[in-house]
Amino acid sequence: MAASHWLIDLGKAKLPAGRLRWFLLDQLLHLLVLCVLWLAWLGSLAPLEALGAWLLTPTVLGVATAYLLVTRPFSFAIAMVMKRWSSQLEDTGTLAQAGTRIGMLERLLVLSLVLLDQLTAVGFLLAAKSVLRYGDLRDTKDRKLTEYVLLGTLVSVASTLVLGLTLRLLLER
Repeated sequence: MAASHWLIDLGKAKLPAGRLRWFLLDQLLHLLVLCVLWLAWLGSLAPLEALGAWLLTPTVLGVATAYLLVTRPFSFAIAMVMKRWSSQLEDTGTLAQAGTRIGMLERLLVLSLVLLDQLTAVGFLLAAKSVLRYGDLRDTKDRKLTEYVLLGTLVSVASTLVLGLTLRLLLER
């Protein structure tokens, strides 16, 4: 185990430092080593076979697909819907890709809340975001940005609600 840890870290040292993907890959490799050692200690692949069978159930595949959809694919679709209004915004001085990342996190949270049957919490999330943006409505320059953000939020949340509720309906059958 120590040798594998050393080799993984040696390989990581040759990669650019401070990158999240390399950190996650490093952690995944360490976890993989532990799993291989655990399976070797058990002397059986039965737990791995059971895990594989569970991962291929319609429920797990449906939920995993939904979580994947609400990240990049929904971001692209929402950007296409919002393109009509994005040209009307001036340089807002916001962080690059912050809105996209916030939207993805928001959709992941909304999907989780829908799958956990916590629709009231989705309403609370929308209300909290609206309150945060309300102060910006006073300035005409910020009004366009605020309307844009709120419209994007509604498109994002509505599309995620439709996906989540459809998935729940399918899973209940």
